[in-house]
Amino acid sequence: MAEHFRKATAADLPGVREIIDAAYRMLVENVAVHPRARGRPGQPAQRVYVLFQLLADMPSYGRWLPGSQAFGNTTDVDPYPVRLGTRYHDGKPDKPGKDWWGTVSGFQPPGSLDFHHVIHVAQVRATVDVHIHYSLEQKDDRTTVTRWLVLDVSMPFILRPLRTAITSSFDRENLRTMAALKAYAEASSDSAEVVG
Repeated sequence: MAEHFRKATAADLPGVREIIDAAYRMLVENVAVHPRARGRPGQPAQRVYVLFQLLADMPSYGRWLPGSQAFGNTTDVDPYPVRLGTRYHDGKPDKPGKDWWGTVSGFQPPGSLDFHHVIHVAQVRATVDVHIHYSLEQKDDRTTVTRWLVLDVSMPFILRPLRTAITSSFDRENLRTMAALKAYAEASSDSAEVVG
């Protein structure tokens, strides 16, 4: 798996406030699914559809993504099945202050899926505007899933040194999510097992 981190500069984000420029962060994670997880013989392109369905079926994330300190489950998904504009309650919906609402901001099966949500971190008086993009590409016997995370962190100047704690928690969640997706896909030798 490859990790790429890039901090934007003011030249990259013309007209954006300095605090946002300093907080902007992107994580790109590429996961190539092992060929044995490609699906039924003669139908390798089906794997990209299966993985797209897995990512789009937010109420069923628990099948492949165990809970963590930051994420418990996704509820109140409406409309369902998921499509462009679907709203959802994420994080730890049953714990006030550890939850957030989001929207499916891009939906192009089976090639890409986008999410947007805003998270308030009361402990450091921060607001984190989160954009997540998945792209899925089938080539020969491999499916590549790319996940981009763009964070826009707004917080008081005096607390800016704590921004690293916020971004590192997102980095951990991204790595955990992509590793779980890859492990689940590779463990499912038949497409029906993944969709089922």
